[in-house]
Amino acid sequence: MAQVYNFSSGPAMLPAEVLKLAQQELCDWHGLGDVGHGDQSPW
Repeated sequence: MAQVYNFSSGPAMLPAEVLKLAQQELCDWHGLGDVGHGDQSPW
């Protein structure tokens, strides 16, 4: 994936290390496995 730069006003880009850590933790948050929702949930 190409490096993207944000020149717009507003929140700045996060460092690549932070994005990679968030990606890893989202896939296995506190050992719970995949974080997501089920389409067949009762809510």
